[in-house]
Amino acid sequence: MAVVLDIAALRDARWGNSRVGRPVNMSDPLHWGVLSTAHINEKMLAGAALSPDVEVVAIASRDTRRAEAFAARWGIGPAYGKYDDLLSDEAIDAVYVSLPNGL
Repeated sequence: MAVVLDIAALRDARWGNSRVGRPVNMSDPLHWGVLSTAHINEKMLAGAALSPDVEVVAIASRDTRRAEAFAARWGIGPAYGKYDDLLSDEAIDAVYVSLPNGL
């Protein structure tokens, strides 16, 4: 389990630095994308639901139907059938990666 996060880019985005993504208001929740529909994500999502500073906004799986089912169960959208599609979604501020290191 790993979190891929460029701390400097995140800091700059949250403080409105124009060199990265869209400006983020400090009072807005951080928008997370989740790579994979692994069981461990259920624990992360349960914890994220308790925080007003976190909003999980997208899920990705190598199987579109699996991503869609997981997204429907947790009220997350959109659901992507390719990891690269989630990673290119500009609405996402950070990505939770629960994939094995080899992927």
